[in-house]
Amino acid sequence: MIKAGTEANGVTPCNRKMLMASALMHTRSGLPITTHSSVSNQAGLLQQDVFEEMGIDLTQVIIGHCGDTDDLAYLERILQRGSFIGLDRFGLSDMLPDSLRLETVVELCRRGYKAQLLLSHDYCSFIDFVPSREIIEDHYPEWDLCHIFEHILPLLKEKGVSDKQIHTMLIDNPRRVFETAGAPPAEHG
Repeated sequence: MIKAGTEANGVTPCNRKMLMASALMHTRSGLPITTHSSVSNQAGLLQQDVFEEMGIDLTQVIIGHCGDTDDLAYLERILQRGSFIGLDRFGLSDMLPDSLRLETVVELCRRGYKAQLLLSHDYCSFIDFVPSREIIEDHYPEWDLCHIFEHILPLLKEKGVSDKQIHTMLIDNPRRVFETAGAPPAEHG
């Protein structure tokens, strides 16, 4: 997996070069690309623009942190271009409460996008800019490795998301990300 990112400043000249380098690495390795993006500036669309300019098949790109918004128009614009979206910060309630994240997943499934949704929690076992693990646990009590399985999936089922849709988002989609990755270049002896 190739990771690229832009934050609140969007696609700056430096970030553009980094995105282009990621695209070149994808072209050479066949590895899929995943991004860190900010929904505040709709960076996912700007990232897609750079990747598309570089000739990347956007179905090989995951636009990350899309779960930080319930702006369905923005999310659909990304999805309509073929990329997966990471609905990947369940438990980080100050960015967007889980209740709104759930409604977004339900609605995107209803609109037929289940085959492009990736659910996760973007959990970090270590964050170097936070003085102690206890601070994180106090501030984000639901942000852990089990939150999706223990709390989110039952709520999705209550809201009408089927077991098949959940299986697609948690099992089939991640598998497809890796199975459809192009082969790396042949070794030269």
